[in-house]
Amino acid sequence: MKIGQKLLVGAVALTLVPLALTAGLLWQGATSLSSQTVDTQVQTQLSALRDQKTQQLKDEVEYRMAALRTLGGNQATVEAMARFKTAFADAAKEAGKVDDAAANRRAMLEYVDTQFGPEFVKRNPDKAPELTALVDARDANTTRLQADYITTNTNKLGEKEKLFVAPGTSSYHALHARYHATFEKAQKQFGFYDIFLIDTATDQIVYTVYKELDFCTRLSEGIAAKTKLAEAYYRVKNAKSRDDQHLTDFEPYLPSYNDQAAFAAVPVFDGDRQIGVIAMQYPIDKITTTINSNQSWDKIGLGASGDAYVVGADKLLRTNVREVLTAKPQFIASMGDRVSPAVKALI
Repeated sequence: MKIGQKLLVGAVALTLVPLALTAGLLWQGATSLSSQTVDTQVQTQLSALRDQKTQQLKDEVEYRMAALRTLGGNQATVEAMARFKTAFADAAKEAGKVDDAAANRRAMLEYVDTQFGPEFVKRNPDKAPELTALVDARDANTTRLQADYITTNTNKLGEKEKLFVAPGTSSYHALHARYHATFEKAQKQFGFYDIFLIDTATDQIVYTVYKELDFCTRLSEGIAAKTKLAEAYYRVKNAKSRDDQHLTDFEPYLPSYNDQAAFAAVPVFDGDRQIGVIAMQYPIDKITTTINSNQSWDKIGLGASGDAYVVGADKLLRTNVREVLTAKPQFIASMGDRVSPAVKALI
């Protein structure tokens, strides 16, 4: 699973994002109508399609947000949040003398060099940024759990979520075995890219489904600090009610190889007290599919060359254009020297 829409850059709330439509439509019998009449009919059809797609986009976003709110209010989520917070804090202590911080550090640096780095290069024009300082800044609990669920996890890159319980007898492993299947099922059922449980007392991510490099890191200082995930979290960290929520725009997200990512977050309450935040990484492919009707341009009246796409208030694309989806090599070639190789690599 990955987010591959590299044209999506900029900042604008999805619920307010404007929709731009272009179309090349062939009209049968147009010779019998005046040019002005044809133009009016085309504009009317495009306006109707724009309004329809805008509503569909709003419905798509609201479906994901409603699913996240439901998950955040589920009693199993409340219990998992409370228990993972405690288990995370005891992870290194429970490992005891068998824990080898130096070996865990070497293993993570090797993982970054041999797995994360090469995948980053596949998706970007430049190599991955230097992460040694972030690796060295991890606390003992993060180091221990990333070793258990990432570096010694034998599932291949992109499938680390298949590990339901790591070897050992720690309380964290027992909780992971108990709750991981539930959250993984929710992630797939609702079409989220990832799900995060975050402790509001420490700003610590105490659980994720997907097990990328943000797993068990701190949003105040780790690899996900100052990202859209951190933005979503801090907007609901001190929620006034259970109904508080925040959805960010898309921007590159380093733990996901700088693929474009947006995040939504809602508070988790135990009774009247907020104990955490549950967040999800938004699946941008769902937005693209909604706008182009799963690449069925003909069926929505856009003919052989028409297109529908989302443009932000900053006038930058939020979804790929038709040419990129259907004829990417030709589209890139048509740019010639007007666009640098680095920009072309992002398409």
